[in-house]
Amino acid sequence: MHLNYWINKFHINIHENLELLIGAERKIKAEEIFKLRKATNDDLTFLECLQFCDKKLVLKKTTEFKNIFKFSNSSLETFISNAEKIRNELSHNQNTITVGLGWDLFVKVLSRVESFLINSEARIDSECRIY
Repeated sequence: MHLNYWINKFHINIHENLELLIGAERKIKAEEIFKLRKATNDDLTFLECLQFCDKKLVLKKTTEFKNIFKFSNSSLETFISNAEKIRNELSHNQNTITVGLGWDLFVKVLSRVESFLINSEARIDSECRIY
């Protein structure tokens, strides 16, 4: 969902500052995952080992990101949490994909994700043209 791009943009030394953003326990967990996954994938970055919930915590503390996409803390929390629920169901469950959201909310979440991605892609493209 482009979350890694925006975290990298606003947190250049994410690994060094991560404990302040997500807490010591979550940082240790991410380091463990990174170490395990790095053994089989040379191109893996530390950021790719953060869970959705960790990325959400980082972005909730990133004023620039929230300003660009007009998120409050609560709207960002809801947006990422609902997107994460759908992602998890698509990855792990074969019975249903609406994850208790109901079809109306499920469709709204997917629509919001699509709008975010379109907006994010346009912003990334415009930044790339500047450089």
